[in-house]
Amino acid sequence: MKVAKLRTQTRKDDVNMRSLNVASYGEQNDYPDKIIDIFNSSSTGKGCLNTARRFIYGAGFCDVSLGNYIINRKGETLNHLLRKSIDDYPQFGGFALHINYNGLLTIEEIQIIPFEHCRISIDKDGNSDGQIAVHPNWNNRNKLNRFKREDVKRYPIFNPNPVVIQEQIMAAGGDIANYSGQVLYFSYDGDLVYPLSPADSIVTDMATEESISTVLHRNARYNFLPAGM
Repeated sequence: MKVAKLRTQTRKDDVNMRSLNVASYGEQNDYPDKIIDIFNSSSTGKGCLNTARRFIYGAGFCDVSLGNYIINRKGETLNHLLRKSIDDYPQFGGFALHINYNGLLTIEEIQIIPFEHCRISIDKDGNSDGQIAVHPNWNNRNKLNRFKREDVKRYPIFNPNPVVIQEQIMAAGGDIANYSGQVLYFSYDGDLVYPLSPADSIVTDMATEESISTVLHRNARYNFLPAGM
């Protein structure tokens, strides 16, 4: 069969959500949430994900003193940061860090941001405006924390240039206390591009595993085949 005759389904359709000034991550802006659900429902997928995380982390940083360096007010170290970042990277193909600066325009602290909370901010023309929009509940999956547009926080993308940082502080009122910092958004697929999950090509297999498990459970519990009814 000729390759030209084969038809494959688009894995991820990204569109612009002008109402929220963000690029949608998937057609319904819920691609990372669906990936989480599929991994959680597949024992094989979950096992492979945990193996990948252990492999990436290894023994932490080779330089023990570097790995134990404290990077934020919570007392977390670089080893903590590495461990948290690999929770996202093998699952989504990316991770995000929040970077805060001090009055000397040097990095004061670093914290992880769950990758599924991040969206690429856009201007009125649908182009990236150089910011990352962050919200913990884009799709109202958490009913205890309803989505509100005013709760969306926007951060400039990471740029350690002191001149750029100074300009951003001035734009925030000239007070470092009002400056929200920057976000380092890393995507395996490129700069300011939503990545495909490394497991995207087998999500159907993982979803099928869940369906088969559900049927087997029902048959074992009620001792009949639904098709036989």
